Amino acid sequence: MKKRRWLLPALLMTILVPVVSALIFSTRGLYAQRDAMVKMAQRYSQGLARSITREESGSPTETPLQRHRRMGLFLKMLTVGPPVPGWIAVVGPGGIKLQGSPGSRIVPEIAEKVNLALATGQMQTLTVQIDRHPPSAAAVCPYADGLRAIVVVISHYLVPGQMMRLTMFQPVAGIIASALALIGIFLLWRWCVLPLRSLASLVESLHWGRDVLKAPSPGPLPELREMRRALSELSRRAVDREELKRNYVGDIVRTQEEERSRLAREIHDSPLQTVSSLIQRVQLALRGLSKEQIDRERVSSHLSAAQEAAMNAVQEMRDVCDRLAPPWTSLGAARAFDEITRRLGRIHDIAVSVAVEGDDSFLTERDVLALSRIVQEAVANAARHGHARSAEVRLACSGGGATLTVVDDGCGIDREFDPEVLRVQGHRGIASMNERASLIGAAFSIQPGPAGGTLITVVIPPDRPHTAGSLPAGADVAPRQE
Repeated sequence: MKKRRWLLPALLMTILVPVVSALIFSTRGLYAQRDAMVKMAQRYSQGLARSITREESGSPTETPLQRHRRMGLFLKMLTVGPPVPGWIAVVGPGGIKLQGSPGSRIVPEIAEKVNLALATGQMQTLTVQIDRHPPSAAAVCPYADGLRAIVVVISHYLVPGQMMRLTMFQPVAGIIASALALIGIFLLWRWCVLPLRSLASLVESLHWGRDVLKAPSPGPLPELREMRRALSELSRRAVDREELKRNYVGDIVRTQEEERSRLAREIHDSPLQTVSSLIQRVQLALRGLSKEQIDRERVSSHLSAAQEAAMNAVQEMRDVCDRLAPPWTSLGAARAFDEITRRLGRIHDIAVSVAVEGDDSFLTERDVLALSRIVQEAVANAARHGHARSAEVRLACSGGGATLTVVDDGCGIDREFDPEVLRVQGHRGIASMNERASLIGAAFSIQPGPAGGTLITVVIPPDRPHTAGSLPAGADVAPRQE
C-alpha cells in the first residue's frame, strides 16, 4: 500500500489557507476602512474651511438678517466646535490664534502652514497629532484680505461613540478569530501531527522482535500516550515471541544434529562398506590382469561387481546428501544465519552479529542454504586464519535482489591476494564460497576490510537467470569445505 504522508499536512492546509486568507482580508479591510476615514476627514475639513471663508465674506446683495444669521452660525461653531470631532480657529500671521472653539491649539506645524497659506493665498492641508489625541486632518484656508486664515481640524475617527465601535467590530473580530484559529492549527501541528509523524518514523525503524519501543511519550495528548503504550506492549510481545521462536529453532536444530549423527553412522556402516567392497573388487581385477594367463571371465566378474558396488555407493551417498539438507533453511535467512553464527561463536570463540534488512521472502531454500554455507565458511576462516575476535554478518534485501556482507576484525588479507593460488595448494574454502555464489546466480568478491580484517561480499542481482535459484533435486549445492 502506497504511503500517504502528504494527506495529514494537506488536511491542515485546507484549514490553514482559509484562516490565513480571512486574516489577510480582515487586516486589509481594517486598513482600507481607516484610509477611507482619513480621506473623508480631509475632504470634510477642506470643504468646511472653504465654506466658512466664503460665508464670512458674505455677498454685497445680502440683507442684514441674512448677515446676522451667517455670523451667528459662524460664532456658534467657534463656540461649540464643528458637528464632528475636531475644532475651528481663526489664526493670524505667525500662528497667532484670534478665535477658536474648545480644544483648539496651534502647534508649530499648523503655524507654518498658516504662514504659507497667507503668503500664497491657497489652501494648505496636513495631518497633525496633538498630544495624545488621535491623528487629525487639518485644512488652512486664507481669507481674501490675506491677514487671517481659518483652521479646521477634523479627527480621522469621524463616527463617534457606539457607531464607531460597531463599525470597527467586524474587522477586529475577524482578525481575533483568525489569530485564534492559527494558534489552534499550530498547537494541533505541534501536539498531534508532529508526534504522530515521529511515532510513525520510530515504528518504521523499529526492528520488531529485537527492539522494544519505550512507553513514555513527550506529547500532552492522552490518546497519543495510550497509542505509544500499546505499541510498546506489542513490541515487547514481539520480542518474547521471537525468543520463543529462537528456542523452538534451537530444539529443531538439536534434534537435527542428532539425526546428522545417526546419518554419519549410516555413512560409516553402509556407503563406506560398499566403497571398501568396490576397492577390493578392483584390486582383484587388477591382480587377474597382471597374470600371464588372463582369466577374462573372472576379471569381468570382478569388474561387474565393482561397477555394481560403485552404483550402489553413489545412490547411497545421494540419499545421505538429501537427508543432510539443513532444516533451518525453510525458516528464512535470518533464522539460518542466527543459528549458524551462534554455533560458530561457541566453537571458535568469536562474537558474531547478524542483521537482516528488508523482505527476504523471495529467497528460496537453496538460496538460503548457499548463503548460510558462505557465512559458515567466512566466519570459520576469520577465526582460524585471521584470528578475528568479532565478525558482522549483514543481509540487505530490496527490489528482488540481495547483498550479503561478512566483515571481521582479523589480520586481513594482502591486496595482491590470489584465490587461485590457495586453490592449487589444496585450500578450497574461498573457492567453495565462490562456487556456492555461482550456483545461485550471485557475484562473489573478497577484499581487505575498510577498517582492517576481511570483507566478503555476495550480490544476488534482481534480474538473475530464472534457473539460478531452482536447481534440480539431486544437484550439489554444497561444494567441498576447506
